[in-house]
Amino acid sequence: MRDGDTITKIDTEFNISSATGRRWRAEQTEYGTPIAQRRTRRFKAEQKGHKLRPAFRVDESILHETMNPIQNDHCHNSLSQQAEAYSLPLAGRSLQYNLKTRVNAQMYAAPYTYEISKNNKTQRQKYSREHELEPLHGF
Repeated sequence: MRDGDTITKIDTEFNISSATGRRWRAEQTEYGTPIAQRRTRRFKAEQKGHKLRPAFRVDESILHETMNPIQNDHCHNSLSQQAEAYSLPLAGRSLQYNLKTRVNAQMYAAPYTYEISKNNKTQRQKYSREHELEPLHGF
């Protein structure tokens, strides 16, 4: 803010309301120009090139470690069980969010297999033997 700036110029420059611009102008005249230097946190964060958010609680190297099946014995367990095994201060959903946004690890659906498991096959055969003489209704 400079001494000759109008309220509308201040409003558009700092993306604030006109009431805030008038309050800033009053503070500037009350305290003097050197002290009344206004900074908004958003502009400071944009200059540094990051968003305003709290820091992540888990280091990215640990997330990469959880994605490596050689280092992670629990890779086939649920995410909440993995977080518990690694003593991470995260719930399963938070771990999923961290993996998705920071490591770019997406969940995927396994391809469909056309094979019947051995247990399921024996159950089907047993059922068919028990009910082979019963009539089929509705066909």
